Amino acid sequence: MGGTNVWDAEWEVNEEQARTLIGRQFPQLSSKQVKRLGWGWDNTVFLIGDEYVFRFPRRTIAVGSIRMEGKLLPKLEAYITIPYPKPLFYGEASDEYPAPFLGYAYVLGDFPIGLTEERRALSAETLAKFLRRLHEFPVQAALKCGVQQDHRNLTDIASRKVKLEGFLSKVVEHLSPEESGVIEAYISRLQKDRVYRHHFVV
Repeated sequence: MGGTNVWDAEWEVNEEQARTLIGRQFPQLSSKQVKRLGWGWDNTVFLIGDEYVFRFPRRTIAVGSIRMEGKLLPKLEAYITIPYPKPLFYGEASDEYPAPFLGYAYVLGDFPIGLTEERRALSAETLAKFLRRLHEFPVQAALKCGVQQDHRNLTDIASRKVKLEGFLSKVVEHLSPEESGVIEAYISRLQKDRVYRHHFVV
């Protein structure tokens, strides 16, 4: 049942319901512990044992994304150079729950909070290799999986520059002169109206 706020879920799944839904479609997982890890705008996430993570859409708009992920993420294996969550279990909608849901291999990790500049620098090469290989994935293959081409208009630099200037005007009083100067210099260097590249943005 939808709530009164725009961010409220259209439908929600608790741990018991997740255990039931997963156990019925994937009996081999029925003995594993189910623990809610968290939730966001579109999905609720559960840890299954210590091996898998399941994502359940919380709203209709997220259903297309979960279906697209199920098709796209396995195809990225030859391109991605770091561990990533691959879909292993494809849950179907039912009378009990109106949307498909996905189970992935659980990838351990920590948020990069409080890293020193030296630690960040050590990650630069790994990050660069990851991005280069990811961007080599064929656009046509992505489109076939349902990815929309720049549907959020991220390559429209002119309009994004206006938005950035608006954001800066709201936070400039919280910045040092040096910080605001660096940002203003960056904005002034944005000369292109649009980036023309054959790419996709999820």
